[in-house]
Amino acid sequence: MGASQSEPTEEQRKVEERERRKCPCSRERELDTRERNLDIRERELDTRKRNLDIRERELDTRERNLDIRERELDTRERNLDIRERELDTRKRELDTREQELFGRKRCNSKEEPPNMSGVSKRF
Repeated sequence: MGASQSEPTEEQRKVEERERRKCPCSRERELDTRERNLDIRERELDTRKRNLDIRERELDTRERNLDIRERELDTRERNLDIRERELDTRKRELDTREQELFGRKRCNSKEEPPNMSGVSKRF
């Protein structure tokens, strides 16, 4: 435990000395290998980035399609509301017209109208 933190240990000194003594061709091979590994890593990261870009574009497209679909459904719903109001208005107009013509409201049941109760159905 006599070695201080700033001084390299005996083991570290031996490793450093071995590295210095290596022949240049060995060091060159190590650097070539390191470079190839970095190239491979770079290609893998480029591929990941491309795949994420594709995924992002697909999600953007899906989101736009959902927005379009939502707008189409909103428009359809508004159109149906308008149509329903128009039909309600038409029904009220016809009910009013019928009441003006015949003096009674239209019967919704299958029973005979009140003024026809005593009349024979045979002609």
